[in-house]
Amino acid sequence: MTVRVFRIEEDAEEITYQGRQYVRLCPVEAVPPGTAAVVHVDGEDVALFHCHEGVFALGNRCAHQHVSVLADGVLEGLSVRCPRHGWRYDLRTGKAVEGSGCVPVYGVLPQGGWFYVERPTQSWQWS
Repeated sequence: MTVRVFRIEEDAEEITYQGRQYVRLCPVEAVPPGTAAVVHVDGEDVALFHCHEGVFALGNRCAHQHVSVLADGVLEGLSVRCPRHGWRYDLRTGKAVEGSGCVPVYGVLPQGGWFYVERPTQSWQWS
């Protein structure tokens, strides 16, 4: 899978949707179906996955050893398998399907030809 890396510009456009803050990331065509991207936003690495079922965003660090590699993982339906440890996470919930623990989930909005990603919150705790 091809993985691109994006950094959110300091002056990137932001929108509020259902009480959550989203920041403009990249044009939709920059992350076509079957690819992933890593987004550096507010000091966190967020893995963006564009698969046939939709676009999903998870914290990029595997819960096993907190290694930032999930965007390099293998998509298996609606889950991603960590390339280093084999743990598998549900793209919708962030919960481990194989292994244990969970990773944060972020909202993704395609709007006006752009992807917007939810800003990480400080309240999320690793489990």
